[in-house]
Amino acid sequence: MVDILYTVNSSNCQLEVKLSNAMTFDFRVALEEDAESSKGPRRQLTDFIGDAKDTQYSQEELIKRKEDLMDWLSRNRVPVSEYSENSTFLSVMGVLLVEPPYGPDCGRCSNEIVLDCVQKLIKAKQGHDK
Repeated sequence: MVDILYTVNSSNCQLEVKLSNAMTFDFRVALEEDAESSKGPRRQLTDFIGDAKDTQYSQEELIKRKEDLMDWLSRNRVPVSEYSENSTFLSVMGVLLVEPPYGPDCGRCSNEIVLDCVQKLIKAKQGHDK
């Protein structure tokens, strides 16, 4: 589990990344306001800690990505279905949820072994599609 805490004041910010109970990384970033830019310090920091999930996909692209992933997992004999409470999520083996945009880092699961196996399958699918 990764916890990210950041605080911003007028001249600097502090970013603390905590990986489990054992390791903590502490970053201090000096912020400078750019008068010509509409992006202020808070937006720049958000960009800094943002990830690939911020990529925008159309509804049709998300549906295709979901169907392709369901097909790929089924062909690899992994039980997958739409999550009953929210059809945009996929339920894998009843213990893992995959959320849009259905990439390797879009899974949520408390079982790290299952999560790792499914992430490897999704990465293999991306390599297979190329």
